[in-house]
Amino acid sequence: MRTPRHLVGLIAGGMLVASLGCGLRYRVDRDLLESIPPEDKLALFDAENDVLIAKDEGEAARNDREDAQRALEDAEDDVSSIRKRADAEKDTRLKTLLRAWADRKIEWREAEVDLAEARMDAAHAALMAARARYERAKALIMKERAPRRATDISMKDFDGQVKDRNADAAEGLKDTDKVRAERDKKRAAYDDVSRQLQQISGGAYGGPWAD
Repeated sequence: MRTPRHLVGLIAGGMLVASLGCGLRYRVDRDLLESIPPEDKLALFDAENDVLIAKDEGEAARNDREDAQRALEDAEDDVSSIRKRADAEKDTRLKTLLRAWADRKIEWREAEVDLAEARMDAAHAALMAARARYERAKALIMKERAPRRATDISMKDFDGQVKDRNADAAEGLKDTDKVRAERDKKRAAYDDVSRQLQQISGGAYGGPWAD
């Protein structure tokens, strides 16, 4: 995904062509739509809803990232004790499995953090795409309902912006799927060692209580 460009504010013919820090090159000043009847602005509702959904997903991903980070920190504390037990264990098989269990636990928890961060990136890309569609909807309304005030608005510009941002959002979803698949592999590896530990230790190690 591309890094949002640093943009300079510029107003041309009543259209906000670029805005500092907004992440979108082409925008339409919402004030320009005030004179247009509400029934002619229905197309904005779906676009606004998409923006809200993307914001909610971003917030959920941030919360999950905090939870995942705390779980990783707890795992690091647990692993310290597990490795001490492994060092003191006389049974070679149990010693090896305890060390592997500790390693897999950290790898899994790190992967959970990675997944939450990938979701955050994807949510940001989805938000920018939703905002691009919202700006296009405003531009189209202006062209159709107030053409005299929209002579400087080029739908080609807004279409291109939407296309680029939709591509970024699609790439974000692909990246998230890859990270999720890697997280699933790490979790499966941890669960596999946990089952082996339960069998060899008679349930002393590797049980669900460990998480």
